[in-house]
Amino acid sequence: MPPVVRNSGWSSCQFRQLLRFGMCPRFKFSLYATVSTAAGSATAKGEERTQSRPPPIRVALTESAGRGVFATRRIGAGELIHTAKAFVSHPSISCINSVCYFCLRKLKPKDNSQAPFAPFCSEDCWNQAKAFYQVEKKVDWSIYHHYCRSHRLKFPLVVKRLACMVISGAASTDSLEILQPGHLSTEAILKMEEEYRLLMNAFEAANFRSDVLEFLTKQWYIETLARVHINAFRIELVGESFKDVLSAAAASVNAEAAVGNAVYVLPSFYNHDCDPNAHIIWIDNLDARMKALREIEEGEELRICYIDTSMDREARQHVLLNGFGFKCSCHRVILSNITCIIDDNIIINRQFSKNLSILNRVILHTTLNQHWKMREEEIEKLRGVVRDCVSKHLYSSAIFFADKVAAFTSDPADIYMQAQALFLGRHYRRAFHLLNASQIVLRDLRFRYLAAKCLEELKEWDQCLQMLSDAKVDELGNVSDSKEGNLMYIDKDGEDREINISSAICFLRGRAYEALENRVQARQWYKAAIRADPLCYEALEHLTENHMLSCEEEADLLSSLQFAHGDEWLSSFYSCVVKKHDKENIVEDKFRELEKESIGRKPSDSSFTGTLKNNTDLSVCKAEYYHQCGEYQKCFEVTTQLLEKDPFHLKCTLVHLAAAVELGHSNELYIMSCNLVKDYPQKALSWFAVGCYYYCIKKYAQSHRYFSKATSLDGTFAAAWIGLGNAFAAQEEGDQAMLSYRTAARLFPGCHLPTLYIGMEYMRTHNFKLAEQFFMQAKTICPSDPLVYNELGVVAYHMKEYKKAAWWFEKTLAHVPTSITETWEPTIVNLAHALRKLEKYRDAISYYEKGLTLSTRSLSTYSGLAYTYHLQGNYSAAITYYHKALWLKADDQFCTEMLTSALADLSCQGIDSILESPS
Repeated sequence: MPPVVRNSGWSSCQFRQLLRFGMCPRFKFSLYATVSTAAGSATAKGEERTQSRPPPIRVALTESAGRGVFATRRIGAGELIHTAKAFVSHPSISCINSVCYFCLRKLKPKDNSQAPFAPFCSEDCWNQAKAFYQVEKKVDWSIYHHYCRSHRLKFPLVVKRLACMVISGAASTDSLEILQPGHLSTEAILKMEEEYRLLMNAFEAANFRSDVLEFLTKQWYIETLARVHINAFRIELVGESFKDVLSAAAASVNAEAAVGNAVYVLPSFYNHDCDPNAHIIWIDNLDARMKALREIEEGEELRICYIDTSMDREARQHVLLNGFGFKCSCHRVILSNITCIIDDNIIINRQFSKNLSILNRVILHTTLNQHWKMREEEIEKLRGVVRDCVSKHLYSSAIFFADKVAAFTSDPADIYMQAQALFLGRHYRRAFHLLNASQIVLRDLRFRYLAAKCLEELKEWDQCLQMLSDAKVDELGNVSDSKEGNLMYIDKDGEDREINISSAICFLRGRAYEALENRVQARQWYKAAIRADPLCYEALEHLTENHMLSCEEEADLLSSLQFAHGDEWLSSFYSCVVKKHDKENIVEDKFRELEKESIGRKPSDSSFTGTLKNNTDLSVCKAEYYHQCGEYQKCFEVTTQLLEKDPFHLKCTLVHLAAAVELGHSNELYIMSCNLVKDYPQKALSWFAVGCYYYCIKKYAQSHRYFSKATSLDGTFAAAWIGLGNAFAAQEEGDQAMLSYRTAARLFPGCHLPTLYIGMEYMRTHNFKLAEQFFMQAKTICPSDPLVYNELGVVAYHMKEYKKAAWWFEKTLAHVPTSITETWEPTIVNLAHALRKLEKYRDAISYYEKGLTLSTRSLSTYSGLAYTYHLQGNYSAAITYYHKALWLKADDQFCTEMLTSALADLSCQGIDSILESPS
């Protein structure tokens, strides 16, 4: 039975590209460059003279142990299989001044006085190591070496040298990624962090620049040390050449302590066996020589022993488990187990026949257990292949291997994995059939949910609802009469933090009802989904983007959500996603709170150090708020910056288009619409952008054509319906505009704009009573939008209810969330008109003058102010402002007539004053 090896964690699909030597482009070295071979049992000097050629081996996958090395021809006992040069090495601290810095050859006394090659045995070693040796000599390693010596550490020295090689350019940061890392405990990682700190302190004390040390992260150090830990070889030099293998082995045992440690590439692929057929020896330097201990047949796997083979079975298993992370199950271990069983049974009972029967049963039981154990390991590897294929989006491969795993085991979890692979591969009908054929679909919520998702993709909405079973939900999103409590939910791959399956099912019900145009039920199920789990963002997204809830309903929903501890930031974020009609200081405080780096962080919590300051979604929320407040330029600047960073953020694109229309940026709209139609020809947003461009340049016929196309592509696109109505209204096609607005009001009950625009259309046709009713309805949906109050004031003014009009205009200004800008200049002038009608001339003049501070080119303001002065009897001021109004529009009839009247009144006033003066 093949042994369990240290590289068993590697999946086959990860290793296929490495089956040929030297084919992996990430590494600077080639396996051919590190190996050579010679036939027969030549001496070391003869081996050096032998011409190098590919060794008689190949690297391939074993049955159950990952990678392995196999013979490509028959290899004789004692034959040199190949040699290998170390990729990185380091002498032991006790030998650091007595061996060569590079090849670990023992230095002769005269070598220590030969500068500049004092730590080297030859000029060749000096030339090969000169670059990283000079880096290493710049650093004071005394503290680092003392720590390693006192804690009896050897592998951190190898990592230290590799870091110097990376700094000098002699190696790349990912040089050892081809090797399998060891499994580390938490305690081991903590110790490594201390070693890493000392290493960084040593480099920083030598004034190495931060950009040079950028690669030397804690993660790189730990991962590299984990690979060195189980792949490094202890170098024990024999000291001379031996002609036969047994003599070499004996000399190696009798040699003094190891001179250092080294990491090789090809030798690291050899698997372990307690009864090996090959071994490695080092003669006078760290060049590894792999020799056969016995005859090896073609196709047989070559194995070495990682530890001392003279130890007993328990000691070997203990060392392998603690040092390499596995227990060996080679033939020698199995025979030892059987021998122990035989000895115990002989002691208990001397009867030969009984002992033989017990022995046979034990052997059979051991063999069967080993067989099933190996089979389970192979199946688990196949499961890993499936997961890896899914992560790499290789869905056909995932389907192929998942099908084999499910056939082997018939485990419900494996059947679900197969169905999930089919779903991801868009084989929805087949996935549904597989799930429906399994009886567990009636008992496992996970199976039922995936089956319903398949029906969703197939657009079979009624069957989707039937699969999810009957349940009722009230207006608040409370679910009742559900049978889901009797169902089980088995998820072997579940994480500690996952979306509640009931929430996902509620959301899917909402999707089905929305597709069936039952928007009332859809709204209730979306509310149930996010109430079941606030992490279900899709539910909130559908509720807000489809305008299913009014402002008050959104606020009530957010206040009812039960966020987990630590999710306070999410509550704040959701409050920025919904409609934002609060005062500027309140909304800005929310944004600032989310942008703080310390949000949700405790002083003792070092794992959470991020910030949402530059988050795109948060910035889109700010842009939406600026647009809603009428600060279109600020909104446009924010969205422009966001689109430079993420040009395909569609939600930001929609806000950007709306701001560009308000600002009249037709060139920007043209470029945006061209790019969107090119990149997303099937999306409603693209044709909406085209409609916005034509609307901006006042070509309303073409505009409503493209708005109509957007609504045909996506019937739930609110902006397209409103844009279509506005385009018809601009052409004074009232019936078509009303039809579009009414459709939008029906589809989006939480949006007050369609109702507001219906009121405007009624007001345009002088149907003021109906207009007022729709304005009040819009106020009910969104009681904090100042535009609604402005329109109520306008309709009251037209109905000659001037006191009521003035009251509505004052409420408008009170509800403006930001400081009063030019956007609200018409409201101020409207208020002044209303006060003038109420003969409150002083107040009216005050508001007219305030309007002039916001806009100096308003004909209505100048004429209104002039007329107020005229009524007040201040003819000189009236004449002045009539002239200013006529400067803006010379042919204005009202101002022309009133200027003539003011001049006449002033003349009469002058004559009267002369007549009344005493003679």
